[in-house]
Amino acid sequence: MSHGVRTWGNASAGETVVLVGTYTTEAEIGSAVTAVLPRVAIIPAGGVDAALARFLGGEITTNAPAQGSVVDRMLDVLLVHAVRAWAAEHPGRATGWLAAGTDSLVAPMLELMHDSPAEAWTLETFAARLHVSRATLASRFRDVVGEPPMTYLTNWRMLLASELLADPNLTTAQVAGQVGYGGPFALSAAFKRRFGLSPTAYRHLKYAPPTPQAV
Repeated sequence: MSHGVRTWGNASAGETVVLVGTYTTEAEIGSAVTAVLPRVAIIPAGGVDAALARFLGGEITTNAPAQGSVVDRMLDVLLVHAVRAWAAEHPGRATGWLAAGTDSLVAPMLELMHDSPAEAWTLETFAARLHVSRATLASRFRDVVGEPPMTYLTNWRMLLASELLADPNLTTAQVAGQVGYGGPFALSAAFKRRFGLSPTAYRHLKYAPPTPQAV
C-alpha cells in the first residue's frame, strides 16, 4: 500500500506490472455481452497495442481531475481491443455477437438492430436494406449467431427495456416506444415472456429506492 494510490506490490519499480480491472454491475445487457466471452483469454504479446496498457497504468496512479472517468473509458477500450485480438486468434471459438463481428453480412445487420431498435424491422426490411434475399439473410444469421434474427432482435429490445426502466422519469409507454413496441400492453406481454415479470413489477424489484430505516 506504500507505492501510491490504487497501487500494490512488493516493489514500485518491479519488472512485472499487472493491471486488474473489474466491472461491477447486474445489468441485463452486461450479462448478455459477457455470456459469449471466454472465461479466460490469453492474448500474445503484440495482440494489443502496449501503449494502451501503459497509458492505463499511468492514469491509474494519478489523481488528476476526472481520473475515474478516464480510467473507466480506457479500461473499456483495452477490453475491446483484447476481445478483438482473442477473436482473431480463435475464429472457430467465438460465438454469438462476437462471432458476427467479422461476418460481412451479419455484422451490419446487428449494427442496424443495435443502433435503431425502435425501427419497425421485419426480415423483409432487413433483407432490402442489405440487398440480399430473406432466406440467405436468415440462414446466415442463424449459422453465425446461433438463433433466428427476429428472436435476437426481440431479446435485444427486452434487454434495452430492462435498462430504460431504471429511469424513473420514463413511463412504460415511453420505454415501449424507444424499443419498437406500439404501446405498454404490447411491451408488457413480450417483457413477461422474457423476464417473468411485468415492466412495472421489474422496475419495482430492480430499481425501487431502499426503504428508509427507522433510527
